[in-house]
Amino acid sequence: MSVRMVATLGPSVRLIVLQFHVKNASVPESIPKYSDFHKSTANQFEGTGVRVMEPTPDVLSEFVADSGYQLIDAWHAQEKDWNRSVVRFVFCQKEHLNLAGLHPEFIAQRDGLLESFNRLAGKNLWQTMAHINPFFVAGKATSETVLVLDGNSRKETVKLVQTSSIKTGGMEFPMEFVEQPVMVFQGGREKVERGIGPGIGPKVLLTDKANRLKLVGNDVVLVVPPPIPVSAPAPIA
Repeated sequence: MSVRMVATLGPSVRLIVLQFHVKNASVPESIPKYSDFHKSTANQFEGTGVRVMEPTPDVLSEFVADSGYQLIDAWHAQEKDWNRSVVRFVFCQKEHLNLAGLHPEFIAQRDGLLESFNRLAGKNLWQTMAHINPFFVAGKATSETVLVLDGNSRKETVKLVQTSSIKTGGMEFPMEFVEQPVMVFQGGREKVERGIGPGIGPKVLLTDKANRLKLVGNDVVLVVPPPIPVSAPAPIA
C-alpha cells in the first residue's frame, strides 16, 4: 500500500467541490438544473488552478464525511456534447459557514441532495483528478482556496438484483430488487485480439481494488492498495 499527499484542509481551504460527469439519463432527479441562484459558487472556477492529483482511475472518495465541511450548493448542467451533464456539489469549511444565507428551498432539499452525493461518491469508482483553485470575492482572487475534484468514467460498485416478480396478463414484471456488491476477477482478464478474454484468478469485490481518497488528520491522501496477488494455477496431474 502506498499513500500520496493531495491537499491539507483548514480554514484557508474555504470550499471543497466535487463534480461528476455522467450521461444525462443518470443525473439524480433531486439535483436542480443550474440557474442564477447557483452563480455565486459557479463563479469560483474562473482562472486556472494548480493540479495536485493527476487523473487516477478507480477512485473512491471517502474523506468528505470526515472533513466537517457542509453542503451549501448542488446543481447540474448539460455539457457541450449535449449527451452528458456535470453534477456539482459544493461543501463549505465550517468556520466560513453561513446557514442563514442559504436559500430556504435548498435547506428543504438538502437531505435528498446529500443522499444523491453519497450515492455518486460512495457507490461508484471514478477516474479522478484534483486541483487547488483560488477562492474569488467580487471577481478577485484571494489567499483562500478551493479544492476541486473532477470525476469521469464511473464504475458502479453495486448492482440491482431482482428478488421477486409478479405475473399478470401473461407477462412477468419485476417487483423487488436488492443491492449486491460488484465482483470482478482478481487479476482482471486475459488480453485477446477480439472479444472478452477469460478471467484471471477468483472473484473479489471491486472496492478491494479501489484507490481511496481518505482524510488523515487534516490531510487528504490517496491510498493506493498493493496489487492483489493472483492465485497460482493448480499443477496439471
